[in-house]
Amino acid sequence: MIINLRIIARTIFGIFLLLTLMFFFASCNKQEKSAGPKETVTIGVASIAMSSPIIIAQEKGYFEENGLKVTIKPYPSGKKAIETMFAGENDVATTAELPIMFQSFVRSDFNVIATFTHSYKDIKVIARKDRGIRTPADLKGKRIGLIEKTGTHFFSYVYFTEHKIDPSTLKISFYPPADLPEALKSGRVDAIVAFEPIAYQALAKLSGQGIMLPPSSLFRNTFNLAAKKDWTGQHPETLKKIIKAVDKAIEFTKRNRDESIALIAKSLQLPKEYLSSVWGDLVFQLSLDNYMLTTMEDEARWAIKHGFVDTWLTTSTL
Repeated sequence: MIINLRIIARTIFGIFLLLTLMFFFASCNKQEKSAGPKETVTIGVASIAMSSPIIIAQEKGYFEENGLKVTIKPYPSGKKAIETMFAGENDVATTAELPIMFQSFVRSDFNVIATFTHSYKDIKVIARKDRGIRTPADLKGKRIGLIEKTGTHFFSYVYFTEHKIDPSTLKISFYPPADLPEALKSGRVDAIVAFEPIAYQALAKLSGQGIMLPPSSLFRNTFNLAAKKDWTGQHPETLKKIIKAVDKAIEFTKRNRDESIALIAKSLQLPKEYLSSVWGDLVFQLSLDNYMLTTMEDEARWAIKHGFVDTWLTTSTL
């Protein structure tokens, strides 16, 4: 088990120095005008509110200001975005830390560039009141819908542990993100654990029969930029420009809340009223801190304990 955690620690620590350099350039007030043709970059972006700084950087032209021609490819989750990055569909991916942890067990050819959003409340537990669910304790023995190997998967483990619910007593099924609201509405499951806006969509479908259970303060979900090592090694200046553009977008969100919400509502085709209600749950900030490493170590222990990873394969990659 120790050897697996070392792989994760090495992946994160190796990037920390790179991020320090990025912040140095991001903090410069002078705007570097790029001469000549703009460099083309494709970013795989999960179509969720946690991706807001990337979307705003594109919509406000901050990538272009830094000499980049960015194409954004939308995906239903960060898990899908990073998987398609390895398949060559995009250069950079937005993803939560759990898919990063899983990838770290089977490969070490990628870098975590930066965390740009974090939240304690983005992942929610939505349940059906007509199934007798009013409190977390009422989940015992119920059918639960999850998104496999995403932040919601690990969060559910934390949540069940916090409320003294033995996962073996639950009937857990895995669904693609977009299928969870209908699975709950049709009664195939009694409750779901989902990130936004899937949680909002599920609650809306239940027409008053849904309930959002209390949040947990034990898990901080992060959203990050990741890229393959061969790409980052060949494009160090490009990374600086991406970070500068994202940093400017984050500053924009802090000073222009309503306009930011309007931009994201239009881009993700979500109601502004909904985004206004969850906007305060999201913290937009560039970082790459020890909390993320600690979280990934906890996630790694969980993945090993439940047999979600092949530890032999991890050892063979050293």
